[in-house]
Amino acid sequence: MLDSPVIIVGSGLAGYGVARELRKLAPDRELVIISRDDARSYSKPSLSNALALGKTANQLGGASAETMSTQLRARVLANAEVRDIDIAHRKIALDGETLAYSKLVLALGADPISVPLAGNAADEVQRVNDLASYASFRAAIEGDKQLDLQVLSEPTYYEKTSEGTALLMTFLGGAIVFFLSLGAMIGGMITMYGAVDSRKREIGTLRALGFTRLQVLGSFLFESALLALCGGVIGAFAALGMGFVKIGMMNQATWSEMVFSFDPTPDIVIGSVIAGAVMGILGGFLPAARAARVSPIAAMRE
Repeated sequence: MLDSPVIIVGSGLAGYGVARELRKLAPDRELVIISRDDARSYSKPSLSNALALGKTANQLGGASAETMSTQLRARVLANAEVRDIDIAHRKIALDGETLAYSKLVLALGADPISVPLAGNAADEVQRVNDLASYASFRAAIEGDKQLDLQVLSEPTYYEKTSEGTALLMTFLGGAIVFFLSLGAMIGGMITMYGAVDSRKREIGTLRALGFTRLQVLGSFLFESALLALCGGVIGAFAALGMGFVKIGMMNQATWSEMVFSFDPTPDIVIGSVIAGAVMGILGGFLPAARAARVSPIAAMRE
């Protein structure tokens, strides 16, 4: 029996994995691999998301039985059913053939649990546990034109069901941002108008010293942008606290509650600070233009 081959029953990841390790330890040992399917090498976990990825059974299947036989220097018996195992005499019976073995490895994998089902469609239930059953399952779906089945990943499903709610939130958020930005620019404009009126003598002095209108305009725009930038930084840090607030609303498609929160990223924080500086420039432009038009003589008389 020592001259008998090592027999591995099963051609899944476990079976072929054992065969590869055996070849490392015993390169010349006779090896037989028995499989009840076509013995293609593939990753069984990939069956769980194959339909969502749009893959066929042929696309999931890797190396053929012939290729694996060459790679492992083994005899690969595809579509062979084990009928009996004689442990006492170290023999395994197949359909029409009996093989002796020195070592036997049962790498059978797991079988799905068959739950008793009632009803006139119980025999239509599909159980996917290998490439052949997956091919049958996919053929059943594609053959039923009335089914109109759409396969979506979980993130894609929730994204599609929340499109209406996302659109509504985008509209409301955009409207709030627009009016708050408009109010901020108006507030900054009023503040800068007050600063120009209270510093007319200072502006007149600058003009008398030779500062051009463009330089006066630039200085007030810089001041307005700097103030807005400081406000933007303070506001951005204050908004980080919103990350701890959970907001719930109804999903219009599924009528289920959705809970979301503000999740600030570096891009959002930096973008908001820059937006604040831009609003400062826009709100301070008219007051800066007014300051640039101040007459030095008229300013000195006040």
